[in-house]
Amino acid sequence: MLRRDGTNMDYHPDLVSQPTEKSSNLLCVWRAFSVFHRNFLYFGLVFLVPVLLAYAIHWATGTMARSAMHGLAAVAALRWGGYGLAAVMFGFVAGGVAVVVRELRSSNERPAFERALEQPRARLAAIAGSALLQFFGLMFSIGICLALGVLIKTGSSTSQFLSLFSWIGWTAFALCLIVFSRWMLSVSAIVVEGCGVFASFHRSWELTAKCAPAMLLFVAHATIVGYFAGKIPYYAFNLIAGHFALPPWSGWLPFVLSFVFVAFTEPLFAIGCAEAYYSASEGEHRVQHEIPLTLPFA
Repeated sequence: MLRRDGTNMDYHPDLVSQPTEKSSNLLCVWRAFSVFHRNFLYFGLVFLVPVLLAYAIHWATGTMARSAMHGLAAVAALRWGGYGLAAVMFGFVAGGVAVVVRELRSSNERPAFERALEQPRARLAAIAGSALLQFFGLMFSIGICLALGVLIKTGSSTSQFLSLFSWIGWTAFALCLIVFSRWMLSVSAIVVEGCGVFASFHRSWELTAKCAPAMLLFVAHATIVGYFAGKIPYYAFNLIAGHFALPPWSGWLPFVLSFVFVAFTEPLFAIGCAEAYYSASEGEHRVQHEIPLTLPFA
């Protein structure tokens, strides 16, 4: 039905302009994949550094453990300390990605990554606290899940009981990923809003309530695609080596290809987290220069 001025009486602009939760999640995922596709080389090269650091720590501590020249406790401490350092590096780079995504959303211009790291550098202590709590919290939770999901002893009278424990372990693992996905926007909250560590976890939990499906997709991508991206070079190398004679130096190829593949697939997770943050907080205008900076762990 038309009004006297010719407008439609059944048209409600407020209802039309407000996207549904489903459409917001789809738009968030589409934007993340679009940014990742259009800036594939840029983000891949950026993530080479933290991925290479993680791989170098894994290789060095593995070599030390095999050489039997160092105590296993010392090697384990060095490995997990190194992993913590790599987690901080990942968080720092993810903070830069949040700045880059904000610039792409506002002006469609990609800044130099050195400039994008200025804000994360100012909040490095809070980013480090968030990254370490998330990393070691997740690893501890996964360790408990693996302990629950014990190997099934085929033919044993307790196999049914162990099978139940295995299902409990996998279910607990899935629940851990779901819970931790609710805290994955903390780095963006630290960089953009100036939150402290614990405030950023609260803020992330609040925002991910609006984009939970998108976050689960990004976490699943990082877990599944990241795993196979790291393993495929080794599988392919073993397959080729079984049929052809390869030179001795080629043993390094799967290691190098593995970290390159991971470096060029994992940026989607950081981009997705940034897009989810901006999509969920759209219209709130909570930016760093409008609020006082908090202490790192406030």
